Amino acid sequence: MYKRKRNLILFLIIFLLILSVWLFFMLRRYSRIEDNLFYSLYLIYGLSILFLLNYLRNKLNFYSMNYSYLRMVKEDLGVIQLERKIYTESWLNNFRNLGFERGYQDTTFVLFYKFDKKLKDLIGNGETLTIVIVAKTYDFNFYSDTVDGAINKLYMDYKNAKKVRRQIVLQFKKYNDFNKDNKKELESVIMFKERANYLINLNVGYFVKNNSVYFLRAKKRYPNKAYYYAVKQICKYCFLDGAE
Repeated sequence: MYKRKRNLILFLIIFLLILSVWLFFMLRRYSRIEDNLFYSLYLIYGLSILFLLNYLRNKLNFYSMNYSYLRMVKEDLGVIQLERKIYTESWLNNFRNLGFERGYQDTTFVLFYKFDKKLKDLIGNGETLTIVIVAKTYDFNFYSDTVDGAINKLYMDYKNAKKVRRQIVLQFKKYNDFNKDNKKELESVIMFKERANYLINLNVGYFVKNNSVYFLRAKKRYPNKAYYYAVKQICKYCFLDGAE
């Protein structure tokens, strides 16, 4: 359904662009309207088309994101077996070696963060905020008010907060077993894109008994470059550099 609607919106956008160009040249060639009036009328038409195209572009982004999400869920890549354990003291300390600062900690989770002005894997204007949240409890809520408050405080304390265009949040949580309910919770991701702005939330489940992880990823085609970057970071933090 989302694929069909995405393709329809894309067709409408291309059709409107071609129609607008064709109308301009045809009317300019055959119309007897004075130049000043012609350009005034076409300006009104052009503004109307731009408003419509912006509306269609937003719809296209919505359908594209949903289609990409459902495609990844359908691919169902399953868990990845780890060669090294995570959720150890040395694993937590390693985030400091990777340039992260500790931004928040309580009895339920610890938050690491770093602001990057430029990243070679994410070309474009604006800075990137990368956040790693490590849950300490099995019943941790990825999207709690406490988590939101801790993230908002990072922006409040950062002098260049207005320059941040990409926010990538990677949330780790322990589970005993991999089952349908846990899989559904881990697949509750955010992959918002609006022009140069990205908001990515990816959940990583760590299954203690068999030392494996699960997170929503794609075989080849990713929703956007920021999502792909987030997956690469997860692989890096889980010592899976070639597994994305």
